[in-house]
Amino acid sequence: MIGLGGAEVIVRMWAPQQLSGRWRLLTDGGYFVNLPNAVARHRNRARDVSYRINSEGLRGGELTGEGARVLALGDSVTFGWLLDEQDTHVAVLQSEADRAIGRGHLQILNGGAGGWGTDDVLAWVEDRAEALAPRAILVFLSSRDIDRSWDDGLYELDAATASGVRRGTPHAKTTSGMRALTHVPGYDWLLHHSHLVQLARHALVRWHTLRVKRRGVASNSARLPASTSTDSPTATEADAAAGARIARAQAFGRGMFRRLNEWCAARDVRLFVVAINGAPGAEIHGAWGEEDATRAFKHIAPDVFAEADVPYRDLYDDIEAELGAPLSTQLIPGDHHPNERAARAVGLTAWRFLEPHLRDLAER
Repeated sequence: MIGLGGAEVIVRMWAPQQLSGRWRLLTDGGYFVNLPNAVARHRNRARDVSYRINSEGLRGGELTGEGARVLALGDSVTFGWLLDEQDTHVAVLQSEADRAIGRGHLQILNGGAGGWGTDDVLAWVEDRAEALAPRAILVFLSSRDIDRSWDDGLYELDAATASGVRRGTPHAKTTSGMRALTHVPGYDWLLHHSHLVQLARHALVRWHTLRVKRRGVASNSARLPASTSTDSPTATEADAAAGARIARAQAFGRGMFRRLNEWCAARDVRLFVVAINGAPGAEIHGAWGEEDATRAFKHIAPDVFAEADVPYRDLYDDIEAELGAPLSTQLIPGDHHPNERAARAVGLTAWRFLEPHLRDLAER
């Protein structure tokens, strides 16, 4: 105990940590969700915000019986990473709906969660969304959503199914060390008060993240056709390999959204999809970068959603026009997430696209 106390003093003096709480929970299904009934503090440099999670694992207060429910889903950008609750783009969208249609007609629920990909969205919907009785699901497609899904293992390509994907065997989302740490008595209290515990937590997260990235590189390489040459691949072989990667990424994205749309159609739930970051029309690189799978899918997304009669729009240009500046200039200092101004631009541009659809939903 004396040794731990001494270590705490040393960390406080030489490597002070940002004391943040916990707001995520690993499910038996192999994906993280927001920790129900949690109030957690998140600190990063000058930022100090509090996250309120309701009993359904959604950001914000408890649900009411008023208005058609629109379930907004996405990653940490949708959750509102390092933003106060009222500054998230989901909250801005709710404010615009209240202003234009009137309070009580629509209830837009923030189901975003940090680190999610499209696979997490799909799994969460299949496992939990029906109990919320949504009238519509709104997916905010972010710049790494398909890439994360490649590496998670929650779903895999399956040509034998109508949708093209099936549930797979999820890869480990955490380490044995992290699981052991969460069972330390008073762990949540220690997160808010112990620099030593925070240091251990951050070290374990960084180590696991590195493992996931390395596994992703190996996994993506394993998906490629083998070279017919014993020497270095020729330019033709390299092009063929890149084409195979792109085709599989596109098939994977198409399959996940097709399966999501099938879930919605079976329950008379409308599906809307908007892309919110990652410049549209960017070249798909032959080298397999970390965002290439999402970029590849976005090239075919307009046709995929048009065929399925799913309203879709890439808002990137709209957001930059609203800002009057590049989106990259509106990020939280020391972080890669949108600041309040950018989040507001996302909410406003999303509303302009969705307004006729949501008005129709509210008037049913």
